This record gives sequence, structure tokens and C-alpha cells, in this order.
Amino acid sequence: MRNLAAILLVLNIMYSQDCNAEEVEIWGLCYSIENTTILQ
Repeated sequence: MRNLAAILLVLNIMYSQDCNAEEVEIWGLCYSIENTTILQ
């Protein structure tokens, strides 16, 4: 059961990201890594 939970967690992380390689997802929104200086 522990292995199943770990596999599901990894799959969820892999497929839940809608951002491209130059962005990061925080609180369900994609932010540019290079251009973001503050989050409000």
C-alpha cells in the first residue's frame, strides 16, 4: 500500500504541471522563473 501511494504521488506531480520548462506552478498558477520578483 505504501508503494502504491508513492507511485500515485509521483504520477500526480508529473501530470499536474501545466507550466512549461521556464515556469513554476505555485498555488495553481504558472509564474515565469526569470521575470517574477514578488508574489501577491
